[in-house]
Amino acid sequence: YAASAMGNIWKADLSNTDKWTSLNDDHRFGGVVMLRMITTSNGKRLIAAANGPTAVYYSDDFGITWQTATGLDGPKSWGGFKRACTDAKEQNIYLFGNEWNYDAADWRAVSTLYRSTDQGISFTNLGKWKESSDRDDLWLSRDTISPVFFLRGDSLFTVTANGTFNFINQLTYSTDVTGIGSITLVGTVKN
Repeated sequence: YAASAMGNIWKADLSNTDKWTSLNDDHRFGGVVMLRMITTSNGKRLIAAANGPTAVYYSDDFGITWQTATGLDGPKSWGGFKRACTDAKEQNIYLFGNEWNYDAADWRAVSTLYRSTDQGISFTNLGKWKESSDRDDLWLSRDTISPVFFLRGDSLFTVTANGTFNFINQLTYSTDVTGIGSITLVGTVKN
C-alpha cells in the first residue's frame, strides 16, 4: 500500500509492482501522514490519517468503501496532523497536530493530541496547549510495546493508558531553540 501526494491510496502485489490499483478514485484525501494496515477482531483494516481534508479514514474491505472516524471536529474545522502513530498491538492510534481556538478573547492556533482506543473508529481529545505543534511532538514504537512519549516544549512526558500525562524529565538544549523551525521526537526501544 502507498499514498500519493494527490490523495490516492494505491495497492500492488510485491511480486508484480508494475501493476498498481487505486483504491479511492472517487474519494481522494491528500496530505496523508499515516497509512497502516492493522488487524482487528473482524479482519484487516486500512487506516489513512490525512490533512486534505483533515480526517482519519478507514476501510474494512481493502479500500472498496471508506468510513470517516468521529471525534475530530476540531482539526477538521481548521487544523492538521503533524504526527500519527499506532502502537505495536495495533489497538491505539495517536494523532498530534494543530487546531484552532475559537474563543474571541484568545483566538489562535493550539497544539492538540487525540487518541483512538477502538482502532481508528473514533477519537478523544487528550489535551490542547497554547504553543504551536512545531514545539511539541509525539513518539511511540510501532514494532515493540513501548510507552507513548510526548514532548511539550522542553518537558518530556509519557501518556498513560487512561490518557493522563506523567512527567519524565525537563530537557536542556545546548543552543537557543528560538531559531528552530520544528522539533521532531524520535526514539527506539532497547530490550
